Amino acid sequence: AVVLEPEMPESEPAVPYGPLGRIEFDLEVCSKNNVLVTDQQLAAASHAAAAFRLMRGRVLHRMRAGKWSCIGITSAGAGEGKTMTTINLAISIAREKQRMVYVLDLDMRRPSVLERVGCRPPNQLSEYFAGALEPDQVLYETSVENLVIAGVTSPVQGPSEMLASRKLEALLKYIRRRSPGALIIIDLPP
Repeated sequence: AVVLEPEMPESEPAVPYGPLGRIEFDLEVCSKNNVLVTDQQLAAASHAAAAFRLMRGRVLHRMRAGKWSCIGITSAGAGEGKTMTTINLAISIAREKQRMVYVLDLDMRRPSVLERVGCRPPNQLSEYFAGALEPDQVLYETSVENLVIAGVTSPVQGPSEMLASRKLEALLKYIRRRSPGALIIIDLPP
C-alpha cells in the first residue's frame, strides 16, 4: 500500500545548507537482497528492473497529478517485500536525476533499509527523534546519485511515541527546505 501526503506550498524558499555525510552501499549485500544498484544488476534482473520502471512511472504520474511530495510504503504483514520495494523504487527514481529522493526507515521495530544496502552510518535516525541530533546529522548521501537515506540499524524502544512527536513534521519540513521538489519515500511498519 502507498500512503500519499500533499506537498508543501510552492512559496517555501530553498535554504542553503552544508553537505551531508556520505555512506556507500555494499554491492554484494545489495545483490544478495535484490537491491538493483548497478547497470549489471539491472541487466541481470531485467524483469524486476522493468517492473520498477513501470512502478516509478505510475507513482510519479500520480504524485504530479496530486501535487504530492511524500509517500509511505507499507504492507499487510512482515516479509512481504515492502522494504525491497521502497529501496528499488527510490533508486529507480533517483537514477532519473530529475529530483532528489529521500528514504526514511520509520519501521523502527524491524528496521531493515540500511541492512538491505549493507550500511552502518555513525548516526541513527532514532537519535534525531530522541532529540540528541539534528536532521543533517542523520541524513546521508549515498553511492547512488540523488539518493539520501536515514534509518536505524537495530530495533528502537517506544517508536510510536517518537514518531508521534513533532520531530517527524520538523524532519519533513527540513528536507523540503533543503531540497525543494524532492520526493520523500517512507518505509512504514506493516
